[in-house]
Amino acid sequence: MASLSTRPRPFGVLYRLYQRILSVLAVLLVGGTVVIMGTQVFFRYVLNDSLIWAEEVCGYLLVWTTFLFLGRAFQNGELVVVNAVLDRIGRRAGFVCLLVGYGLVIAFLGMLVVYGYEFAEFNTITTVPAADFIWTGLTGSDTPLDMSAFWIYLALPIGCGILLVHILFWLCGRIMDYLRPAGPGDPADPAGPTDAAGSRRGI
Repeated sequence: MASLSTRPRPFGVLYRLYQRILSVLAVLLVGGTVVIMGTQVFFRYVLNDSLIWAEEVCGYLLVWTTFLFLGRAFQNGELVVVNAVLDRIGRRAGFVCLLVGYGLVIAFLGMLVVYGYEFAEFNTITTVPAADFIWTGLTGSDTPLDMSAFWIYLALPIGCGILLVHILFWLCGRIMDYLRPAGPGDPADPAGPTDAAGSRRGI
């Protein structure tokens, strides 16, 4: 499938904006994790005074980093691929298997989006202890921030929703490629051509 960035305007513009936003978020999330953990090491082993909230915050940042970039990892062909079956069957049978496999994946991701959001709402009344420690430490206030854990658990439905959109666009492209008359240079493998890194985006 052709890269989404090659789509006509305005879709190509929106996709490039989406990629830039992800790049900025990647710098902020990974950079924040490195800075916090580095500060934690300094406080623990140099000042002998550990930051009680550091590991909790880094865990949250890693969760958001993982789920936010699932879609981009899929688009770049960086997820685990198993083509043991597709490499041994014909183009038509492989295409059917591709539809069935990704149909199940789409259904599963849809369930994760719906029930993941419901689970996040269920934890609205739960607060994040690290946020209270940071807030009281910075402001000196005795009143806790009471940040809802909803914003932590929201990573699951958002990340799965982003991955779902990527898969839908990719699968539509594969269907269009299959329906297009085959040329002499087209591969017979239903898993399709490899990406720049040599990875196939199969099931």
